[in-house]
Amino acid sequence: MKKSEYDGIFKLIIWIIVIAAVLPLLRASSLATFRADDFSFALLSYGSKASFAELVKSAFQLTVWSWKNWDGNFATDFIQFLINPLNWYSYRALRAILGFLDLLSVGGLFFFVRSLVKHFKLDVAPIYFFALVLFPLISYREYIDIYLWYTGAIAYMLPLIGMEFGICLLLKWADSKNAVYIVFSAVFIVIMAGGCLEMTGFGMWFLLLIVVLDRLVNGKPNKGFLIMFGFALILSLINALAPGNFVRQSTMKNDGINLFKSVIDSFIITVQESAWLHSNATFPVLEIIALILGSCAGSKHVKASKAVSIFGLLLLPVITVFPVVFGYSAHNNDLPDRCLFLHDISLVISWIFLSFLAGNIIIIKLWGNSNLLPVLCKKLCPLLLAAVLIPSLLSGSSESVSVKIFYNLKSGEIMDTSYNQRAMYDSIAESVETDVEINYIPYRHKGNTAVDIEDDPASYPNPAIAHYFNKNSVVYIAPENQD
Repeated sequence: MKKSEYDGIFKLIIWIIVIAAVLPLLRASSLATFRADDFSFALLSYGSKASFAELVKSAFQLTVWSWKNWDGNFATDFIQFLINPLNWYSYRALRAILGFLDLLSVGGLFFFVRSLVKHFKLDVAPIYFFALVLFPLISYREYIDIYLWYTGAIAYMLPLIGMEFGICLLLKWADSKNAVYIVFSAVFIVIMAGGCLEMTGFGMWFLLLIVVLDRLVNGKPNKGFLIMFGFALILSLINALAPGNFVRQSTMKNDGINLFKSVIDSFIITVQESAWLHSNATFPVLEIIALILGSCAGSKHVKASKAVSIFGLLLLPVITVFPVVFGYSAHNNDLPDRCLFLHDISLVISWIFLSFLAGNIIIIKLWGNSNLLPVLCKKLCPLLLAAVLIPSLLSGSSESVSVKIFYNLKSGEIMDTSYNQRAMYDSIAESVETDVEINYIPYRHKGNTAVDIEDDPASYPNPAIAHYFNKNSVVYIAPENQD
């Protein structure tokens, strides 16, 4: 069998495994229902109507209010208000948006990895790096706040997509000099820098790392990169210095601002989360594969670029989690699901690329310029990757979240829960009572979002739900407390 045929077969195998892992997530997204902040971000209440121009005006006004009083996420807040499916009480729109964002996120990750590989001339197939990063993210945690919840997806997944496509298109511009790429890159950078501060820090640090590495590798600064970084920095400062961030912080923290403690806590959380990541048996194997990929890639870059890469990657997860720790005095055991997602993706990228660099450095130290071991490694790597992914994703006994969601879909549990959740909201909308009591909340299976209705009418998000459905109050009465 020719080398090209051998490589092509295993690339196809990896693609099939990735698609098989992502499809259950997409199907679960197509059964999503509303929850929590979705009601707070709705511009319209149930049954009301407005023109698109009126929605744009209201979304802009609320974004300005939020920037002054709640957070600085000017880009994602505006989008969140404007296209909230609750403006039309449309489940079809909700599920289409979630599915579209899921696809954009996965596709953006591949193009992001491919653009890095191509721009820095790494001798490795992008699909292998892509699988090494994606696999842990869809296998070790469910991340319902990201993939199955409208508000979480817009606030956290959308700016991640902004980073993926923003940097991808910037690198494509550098390689082709086509101005169209840099224009669209700027649009996506606005979404990245105008999203949650955790993602803003993540994206800005990665962008800075690319600017510096490009300077070291090519021997001269890229003016387009510098201009885009300056543009992103200005937008990030508008976000970070928004008055709303400080107003919100004052309402949620009682111990004041402690910069030094937040930095130390960010390091501690990163170490703890790294330990959790490595407790998953497959992740160290994925690192070994990345190390093998690094040994295949040879050594085409100066020592300074490797030193900067190692330093930058080591700090990436710390910088990512710092805004959460600083803003809310968060600890590893109380980080929200959506914040864990961004911290985990920064950790996965960091450890996989560090393993790649380690392999690249070791092969030169031990084998010099010999091509024998890299050739053997290239043949071993896809076999090892397939050997790890296939049983993990396709075995009925797997702990993979994708597999568990698949079996919940196969049994019909996710469909039943989704139907019952929608029926519960419909019952609120159709009730003739102004004070509505809910007596049953559907159980959440893996692949569903949870319904948030409390037993106290004043507890969040009850008032927002009541306001949306034009009711005086909505409350959950547990069966044991019913008359």
